[in-house]
Amino acid sequence: MGSGVVGFNVQPDKAIFADSNPHIIRFYSDIQTGNINPGIVKSFLQKEGNNLLKTEGQHYYTIRDRFNKEPNSLDFLFLNRACFNGMMRFNSKGKFNVP
Repeated sequence: MGSGVVGFNVQPDKAIFADSNPHIIRFYSDIQTGNINPGIVKSFLQKEGNNLLKTEGQHYYTIRDRFNKEPNSLDFLFLNRACFNGMMRFNSKGKFNVP
């Protein structure tokens, strides 16, 4: 599926998006079920972004450690937005490890 940008911009009447990454699958499932929505995401990213600024970037590693212990869609999104170049990389133990 990649980022899904083509499918979302084409907006077909019916489509099947597929991926093997469980974090991406959970993220889109949480959108589909309403567990996350634009308001929840905005509030979360503003709060965590402010914490990131207050700690001169060290808060990123707090979120990364939390995500690696208990993955969730909001932390996944934050890491994607705050990490180096928006990369997604996992080590051999399955831990998110982008600085």
